Amino acid sequence: MNIDRDNFESYMERILEQIELLHQKTDKFMTDPGGKELKLMDNQDLCQLLNINKRTLQRYRSRGTLKYLRIGGKTFYTVEQVNDFIKNSGY
Repeated sequence: MNIDRDNFESYMERILEQIELLHQKTDKFMTDPGGKELKLMDNQDLCQLLNINKRTLQRYRSRGTLKYLRIGGKTFYTVEQVNDFIKNSGY
């Protein structure tokens, strides 16, 4: 299948518009109700910070001692959730 230059540019414009729309939608998730930007950590970030392995992190989540967010099938933690975990667990 051959695509001429005009069609290619049209497709690229639509793709870029969709990316911008997704970016705008995700920005809503990245701010708290007060408008402050949320800092998110993923599993790797938190494992390095706490010097633990992924299985230990999973155990904390399963027991409910560590709160987390699921976005697009991926697990994230806010700084507030991590601070609460550290404070409450005596870590």
